[in-house]
Amino acid sequence: MCARGELASAARLTRFGLYDGVYLVDRRRSVIYMSGIAANMYRAAGLPATLHEQPLAELEVLDNELVSFAFEHEECIERRSEEADGRTWVRRVIPLRMPSAVWQSRWFRQPVGQLLGREVERNVDQVLVLLHNATEAVAKQRELNVKSALIQELHHRVKNNLQNIAAILRMQARRSTSDDARTQLTEAVNRVLSMSVIHEYLSQSDSRSINVRDVCTRIAGQVREVALSPEQEIEIRVQGPNVRLPASQATPTALVINELLLNALEHGMKDRTQGIISVTLTDLGDAVQLQVSDDGDGLPPDFEPQAGTSLGLQIVHTLVTDDLKGSLRFESGAHLPRNGADGAGALPGARATVIFPKRPVHAD
Repeated sequence: MCARGELASAARLTRFGLYDGVYLVDRRRSVIYMSGIAANMYRAAGLPATLHEQPLAELEVLDNELVSFAFEHEECIERRSEEADGRTWVRRVIPLRMPSAVWQSRWFRQPVGQLLGREVERNVDQVLVLLHNATEAVAKQRELNVKSALIQELHHRVKNNLQNIAAILRMQARRSTSDDARTQLTEAVNRVLSMSVIHEYLSQSDSRSINVRDVCTRIAGQVREVALSPEQEIEIRVQGPNVRLPASQATPTALVINELLLNALEHGMKDRTQGIISVTLTDLGDAVQLQVSDDGDGLPPDFEPQAGTSLGLQIVHTLVTDDLKGSLRFESGAHLPRNGADGAGALPGARATVIFPKRPVHAD
């Protein structure tokens, strides 16, 4: 049948497994063969122990319906049924057709039907039924779905709690009379919100990987909303391809992006009303490169990030070297255009480059 191209409809069937049962039904609707696995499956369902040479009606109602469909329509069919006793079975039904009177003559090498000038009728002779017990697999999948829903709900609640903490810190910052305290509280708000972004993504999808480009966009929006003063017109651009990372890497990456953006605003855009900050992602195959650059005044000559007193840079250095197992480099003189892409009004600028290896998603 395969050689004659008569099993085209079988492409819709799922794969046959090693532990699946088999039985064969002839045109009299009698079971002429049943494998031991199939017999054990029906025996466990409460049917007679011996079904060989028994009428198809002795089996379940769905068996009779599917076999009748195959005889009538001469097509393969597959059905999954969930029984009242908790069983979940998958039945695959294949109509079989024996070589008919249309055969190749050894003398004429031409079908007999064509020699007689008529088409020879070819009906289904037998029907093969493949039985798969999917009860355990379905139960495991349901259990996984429940666990996935619980985990997503947990991330949703963590995200809400973090946003509540950020709201409280924001209220405290507004009531603070000290500029330094207000700045510290604002930075704390951004750190909390950047962690909540990861939990928000995990609460919306059961995927174990996170698109870091989307995270960059969300954090850029949060920084723009929380850290910029009303008179500032600072553009934060996010560039590069979609890069997916496991949650264990996406969380420190989000914090690194947040701290580098805050550092660019606090130092590169200090006392400026206009400017451009760029976040650029590069997929290096087995590693990720993240760059945050600005068109500000550049780094001071004595700048030393590891020896600095900035809490933000200390956080970045710790996250990059300890959590991400990567490297951190600061450069001055990036020559990013200040106004437009034509380079007019170019300033030295500064750039922070982070490179770290990708971790497999299944490692989480």
